[in-house]
Amino acid sequence: MSAPEERVCPRCRRPADDGDRCSHDGAYFVGRRALEAVGRDAYLGAFIADRYAVLERVGVGGMGTVYRARDERTGERVAIKFLRDEYAGHRSIRRRFVREAEAGASLDHPNIVRLTDFGIDADRTLYIVMEFVEGWTLREEVNRNGPFSVEQARRLAGQLLVALAAAHEAGLVHRDLKHDNIMFHGSRADFTARILDFGVVKITAADAGESGGELTANGAMVGSPSYMSPEQLRGLDVGPPADLYALAVVIYESLTARRLFPASNYDALLRAGARREAPPLDRNGRGEAVPPAFDRWLRRALEHDPADRYPGAQTMLLALEQAFEEMGGGAWHGDLLADAPGTVPPEVYRRELAEPPTPSPPPLAQRPATPTPTAPMLTTPILSATDPPGPSAEASPPRKRGWLPVGAFAAAALVAFAALRLLR
Repeated sequence: MSAPEERVCPRCRRPADDGDRCSHDGAYFVGRRALEAVGRDAYLGAFIADRYAVLERVGVGGMGTVYRARDERTGERVAIKFLRDEYAGHRSIRRRFVREAEAGASLDHPNIVRLTDFGIDADRTLYIVMEFVEGWTLREEVNRNGPFSVEQARRLAGQLLVALAAAHEAGLVHRDLKHDNIMFHGSRADFTARILDFGVVKITAADAGESGGELTANGAMVGSPSYMSPEQLRGLDVGPPADLYALAVVIYESLTARRLFPASNYDALLRAGARREAPPLDRNGRGEAVPPAFDRWLRRALEHDPADRYPGAQTMLLALEQAFEEMGGGAWHGDLLADAPGTVPPEVYRRELAEPPTPSPPPLAQRPATPTPTAPMLTTPILSATDPPGPSAEASPPRKRGWLPVGAFAAAALVAFAALRLLR
């Protein structure tokens, strides 16, 4: 049996005595390894909201920093995320932070990491408190154990879709679904996937505009461009279809262990985002054949026009079930369908799926001259955890629909009609 880890004060570096807090400066003792991993950190050893003792930093992301903490009222482990300092200085962000955190705290679903508390610290930093869950991110799982099989991918998609259905029913859109925001626990034979950061305010292009652009300049991300839907890339308002698009990208990359839409900078992504095409997925990263029905299921979720995607997470889940019935796998997650929220009966979903919308054709100038090549198979997973910087308000202005093309078409039609009458 190994000896317990030495605890020290993160402020004065004194070794721990019999209590939990340093008698010299009042900071909570932390493990020496946790301290050495990050050096000096203002939050290590802090006592937040007269309730939470911050003990270890566990991750840093575009939105903020996550710590392991202990709830001194209950003795339970929790996770605290402190949002970036500059967010608290913007009134619209603070208001939306409270609104979305309240909505997120109302979610109680086995595939969503539960938000239990939120507030504003003494130094005006916004923070949320979540249950501390065992496991690692989906990105770490793919990089560690390689591509998912088709069967594993369908189970992963099923768990994530019932979570999205519950969140969308509550009026919450994630806006930043990606491998890093999905916790994975278990083995490939038996695992649980849970979505992080529901209820965490996401910075939009409008926020960046209000701030004069400094939010983006300081590194904040308006979503993660490689997972953003075309409408989100353009800075337009997004709804549930944007989450379904991001989910399809996650599943595609889990099967291939490679980036679906790589780009070296945001401008390149914005240019490509007008007509990004996913290569046909006929085999996963291990060489296993991907059934055409599964590929078609992914492709509908990756349509450029939100109206051409699935109308909701429940419908996308049923479409997945029907795809596997078509492949001879039979119904497999009726229990998930039963747990999905909403009152729309399955026969309505089936009617929607029986008559899928016709995809909008690309403009003639943007149609590919040659067939899109098949995605290369990789033997080594290379899912990078980095993304190019997010857009600023100037980079992605909302597009206004003009009437000039319609008027020009009508005028041309009138001229043609008059010419025809003269010829007759």
